[in-house]
Amino acid sequence: EVNAIDRSSTPIRVETSRGTLRARSVILTVSTNILASGKIRFTPALPDAVREAAAHCPTGVAEKVAFLLDAPVEGFDDTAYIDTMTPGDPARAPINFVINHFSQPVIVGQLCGETARELEAAGEPAMVDFGLAALKDVFGSGIGARIRRATATRWTSDPHILGAYSCALSGHADARAALRAPIDG
Repeated sequence: EVNAIDRSSTPIRVETSRGTLRARSVILTVSTNILASGKIRFTPALPDAVREAAAHCPTGVAEKVAFLLDAPVEGFDDTAYIDTMTPGDPARAPINFVINHFSQPVIVGQLCGETARELEAAGEPAMVDFGLAALKDVFGSGIGARIRRATATRWTSDPHILGAYSCALSGHADARAALRAPIDG
């Protein structure tokens, strides 16, 4: 885990949970929420344009629940998509599934917004149960017997990520350029 980056001298010093690294340059690939959070201390401080850009490109709330099956789902192309929703029941949140993901016997459910936030906060079993209920609506109750393993992401609460899928806020599309621009060469 990177705690600090000091570019006040050469070589650059990168303080980690396992000691200090030294380098001529650093490529930083962290979520914009981590960058904006201040979890990594920068010496000297990041330029205002970079700090503002991170704040203007926050990550959203998106989570995934994945099911490993005994075999690919027959009758579906590789990486086929299914959206589940109940138009007459706005209280039931939709979930999007990718079937036979990358030609594998895997189904990945994608959740976002408040539904993802609530299920992620409730824990992996709640996310798996929600996804399984939707799969049973589509494929029937027999799909449950085909599941060999299930897991879910926790990007929103992961202290090293704090969200998923960054997007520029309205009027700040130029912020992405500031985030990828080199600092100090």
